[in-house]
Amino acid sequence: MAKTLESTIAGSWYPGDAESIRTIATKWESSFGEKVKSETPNVLILPHAGWA
Repeated sequence: MAKTLESTIAGSWYPGDAESIRTIATKWESSFGEKVKSETPNVLILPHAGWA
């Protein structure tokens, strides 16, 4: 079984819990509008400094 690694910066530059990240991602997705929603993802959102 793979070991889960915890981020040492979670909660400092971006939210530290999954629910907060899901909330932000949902807001971003809704701002894209209906025209870009599809079954095939064409973008990845990865943790990075300065989400705001």
